[in-house]
Amino acid sequence: MHEETSLTVGRANRVLTERIRPAIHSARVPLEISAHALPGEPIAPADGLGLDYEPFAAGQQWGPAWGTTWFRVRGEVPAEWAGRRVEAVIDLGFDVNMTGFQCEALVYRRGADGEPVPVKSLNPRNQWVPVVPAAEGGESVELFLEGASNPVLLDYHPFLPTQEGDIRTSSPEPLYRIRHMDLAIFESEVFELALDVEVLLELQAELPETSPRRMRILQALDDALDVLDLQRITDTAADARARLAPALESPADASAHRIAAVGHAHIDSAWLWPVRETIRKVARTTSSMTTLLEEEPEFRYGMSSAQQYAWVKEHRPEVFARIKDAVAEGRFLPLGGMWVESDTVMPTGESLVRQFSHGQRFFEREFGIRSRGVWLPDSFGYSPPSRSSCAGPASSGSSRRRSPGTSATSSRTTRSTGRESTGPASSRTSRRWTPTTRS
Repeated sequence: MHEETSLTVGRANRVLTERIRPAIHSARVPLEISAHALPGEPIAPADGLGLDYEPFAAGQQWGPAWGTTWFRVRGEVPAEWAGRRVEAVIDLGFDVNMTGFQCEALVYRRGADGEPVPVKSLNPRNQWVPVVPAAEGGESVELFLEGASNPVLLDYHPFLPTQEGDIRTSSPEPLYRIRHMDLAIFESEVFELALDVEVLLELQAELPETSPRRMRILQALDDALDVLDLQRITDTAADARARLAPALESPADASAHRIAAVGHAHIDSAWLWPVRETIRKVARTTSSMTTLLEEEPEFRYGMSSAQQYAWVKEHRPEVFARIKDAVAEGRFLPLGGMWVESDTVMPTGESLVRQFSHGQRFFEREFGIRSRGVWLPDSFGYSPPSRSSCAGPASSGSSRRRSPGTSATSSRTTRSTGRESTGPASSRTSRRWTPTTRS
């Protein structure tokens, strides 16, 4: 049995990519699009909601390097969608292989008093926006997107010379083309099937070739695909999942580690983009995570660097208010106690002490807490002063490897392959924050 396991793996990958994932959103209707391209630097969200918008259409180009375009999308939930979860599915011209290095957006809706209310971000592997969990039919939809047309600087052949790295030398030509902005029905059972297949494909790839567990997984995948009607994915997804359930429920060896994860996003405070773009990246990420915290009671999210919190407080107070509420609930976790995730090779001991002094004071002043651990997952080495600075009564542990951090908060693990967002994994909605790998 399964002498040619590559046939099963290839079949599962093709069906997952070509049939299952495209069926996660079924019926669609296009949204009405209008846009306003800013001539210079970003503006406050409250001003963005009040701009004059011009008609725009899917297929049009937008966004020179480092530019900002505000989009307004409007629509109405069809009456026949009553009872279904409805989402907006928006593709700004993404390349799914370039998460964190190209166009992104922060989505707002208008609050009761007209104020901007952040919803979540859009990026290449996160192209959906919640609209209504159970539609009544006929609801009006209006969303505002602060689109950032950041250029791809690390392309498929990274670190080549480019003129796009500075707004003073970059081309004024638009870089992206809108593919679609639609309302769609979210098919939860199809989504769960996609993740079930993904988990098992990744798990079997890590097991020894002769492992009995791997053989059972491959047989389960074959059985599931045999009952999945490729012309009726939505109708037969539950049957396919039932065939996969025993393989998913089967535990690892008794001696295997039990691993859990807490969400985290590693965002460089100073990297290949302007500081103002770091500020917006932090706002986009934290908006998505606070939305997820509201939807998923088991989810926890951790973020380091007091400087990034301070930026959000100054430039996006509407986002910071949500962060502060989540910290008070003990679910948004300030990590590390440092002002930034600093270099730890060149600075003196006094400089490192000041990193902790300023960072811990900010956390105590804003949130009434102090971080009890050191968080340096992206360090390139440690000097003797760094080790002594990290020790002391305020520190009970550290994360100092160039690898994803974990914490015991959920039963599955996920890991981002991009720089902006990582995905937690505890239930249906929390498992939607892709890209992910699980074990």
